[in-house]
This record gives sequence, structure tokens and C-alpha cells, in this order.
Amino acid sequence: MNPRLTHGPVLGEPTRSWTSRVLRIAAASLVGSALTITAGVVVHEVAVGGMWEVNEVEIAGNTYASDAALRHLADVRPGTHLAAVDLQRAVDGVVQHPWVRRAEARRIFPGTISIIVEEHEPALLLALDELWYVDANGLPFKRARAGTLDYPVLTGLDRDLARDHPRVARAVLARALDVLAACDSHPVADPHQISELRFSRSTGFTLVLRSGTELVLGFDHPEERIHRLDRLILAGLDPDQPQRIDLDAGDVAIATPLKPTGPAGPV
Repeated sequence: MNPRLTHGPVLGEPTRSWTSRVLRIAAASLVGSALTITAGVVVHEVAVGGMWEVNEVEIAGNTYASDAALRHLADVRPGTHLAAVDLQRAVDGVVQHPWVRRAEARRIFPGTISIIVEEHEPALLLALDELWYVDANGLPFKRARAGTLDYPVLTGLDRDLARDHPRVARAVLARALDVLAACDSHPVADPHQISELRFSRSTGFTLVLRSGTELVLGFDHPEERIHRLDRLILAGLDPDQPQRIDLDAGDVAIATPLKPTGPAGPV
């Protein structure tokens, strides 16, 4: 007797294997179809779905520049597809605002473009033909306007010098910022107590305090000049009395009283 015809497992195994393969192929086809349909729905939603349309432009980091002005410069139109927004173009527009030093933009799902700006911080005012804000890097970046003028004013740097010798002008601005840094938090000469920072090609820098006192610092080593002022105050000098104090006169300091600048009395 032929054992292959009477042995059950040998006879039945090919049928079960074929059935399993058919079932696996059918299941894979169903899964593939489901994935294809799902992918199609996702692609369609990304392409035309309302959640992917820009409905808001968020502005952050600004103090001086208004949200409305920055949105206008970014020029991101509502309803634009999120993926179609040119972020670099938006940034290039925003940095055209005179208060904006740098900016970055990003997409936030659903439907938001976020623009973060870093603004210039005024450190002093520069008096040319008009007043200009100067930032902490020595860059004049915007004409000053009433209401935000509470900064020391640098005078003596005329427009001709700035135009004909820009490197010299930049050096003067850098040195002026060094002077303000040397005075930071000083009880007498803090920048908030300085009304004018006067530059002269012959005598260097002179601080004019709100009290009327003038501190002649010269060209170099503002820290040493401020330390000399400290020693004079410890020795009894009254800086609140209007006087001209020459701190650049070698190893000594020369104090000369100044006449009051108030209104004249009756004749």
C-alpha cells in the first residue's frame, strides 16, 4: 500500500498552506487599501483643509514697533496655505522696520505663523541735524521722537565729520558707549544723571550732569577718571554744586565753580 495515499497529514498539508497564503494575501490587500485611502484623505486634507490655512500671525518680542506695523511688513495673507508661506520673505519684510534688529519666523499648526523680533535698545541720543537713537553697538538706527528722549545726548559729532570720516565717527560713538559703561550705577555720574555727553576734538569727552556740574574726562581711560572723581568726593567735593571738574589734568583734578544757569532775577 502506498503510504502517501493513506497518511492524513501528508495529504492535508498542501491544502492548509494554500488557504493560509490566500488569507494572508487578502489581509495584506485590505490593509494596503486602508492605508492608501487614509493617505489619500490626509493628502487631501493637507492640500485643501481649512486647518492648514493661515488664520493668525503672532508677533512677539516687540516693545517699540507695533503689532500692526510688523504684520503689514511681514505681508502674510490670511487663507494662504501654511506650507506655502515664504518665511524668509516675511522676515526680510519685518526687519525693514527701524526698531527691529533681527527676526525669525516659523509655522505653528494649525494655521499660525509666529514671528519673533529682537529690537534695538537705545543707549544714547546722537545730535546731528536731528536727534538719532544709537544702540549698544554704536549704530544710529532711527530718528528720535518726543516721548522717548530720556537718554544722554552725545553732541560735538557734526554731520560733516560723520560723512567725511565715518571710521572716526564710529570710533567716537564706541568711546562714548565706553564712557557710559564706566559710569553705570555710579551714585553721581550714572547715565540717568547725565544730560549731555559732549565731544570735542581738542579736549575729548565731557559729562554734563543734570545738576549742572561738568566732568572733563578726556579721550581715554574713563574708568580711571571716574575713580578719581570718587576720591575727590571722599575728600569732601560736593558734586551737586555746579562746577567744572577737570579729571584729565595729570595727577590732580581742577574744580572751577560755574555760575548758576537759572533764570535771571529782576534788574
